[in-house]
Amino acid sequence: MTMAATMNLGLGSNSWDIDMYETLGSASHSYATASQTTLSSGLKKLELAWDLRTLSVRLSRFLDNLYEAMNKVDAGKGQAQSATPEQVEQAVRSLEYLYEILNRLCCTAKQRGLTNQSLMAGSLKTIMRRSEELLDFADWLHAVVANRPEKLDAIYASGRAELAEGAVYDLSSVG
Repeated sequence: MTMAATMNLGLGSNSWDIDMYETLGSASHSYATASQTTLSSGLKKLELAWDLRTLSVRLSRFLDNLYEAMNKVDAGKGQAQSATPEQVEQAVRSLEYLYEILNRLCCTAKQRGLTNQSLMAGSLKTIMRRSEELLDFADWLHAVVANRPEKLDAIYASGRAELAEGAVYDLSSVG
């Protein structure tokens, strides 16, 4: 499943690049607005709130498309496309870079007290949560490239078998 999922994501394709760089551009713009603009006027606050809302929607759409592509592969409906290891590594770097910008945006927003603004708090919370998902996804892609796909497929198959047998563990009792 793992290597097939990476192939179905369209890494390196025009649609992947468009989605990635639109999201990256929106994140950069929001970060610049949040960090450089004096938010003393209501109009500037509304503009930033709109930018954050746009970024939140774009980021959610980007991740939802990734999950949809992975679910298609898991259900056996996806079409494998050829992605080279270099394209996967580039995708990982892009995802990590996007996470960095989103993390800086969220830290700046906290420092400036924007998380208490009712117009911005919901979008910022979504951006924070979804940015962590981006980092998890980048880590997963990196693991796929770094490890042999057969080894990862065996781990996932073992986990699915344990789940089917009912061998579920409560993580709060571990540690």
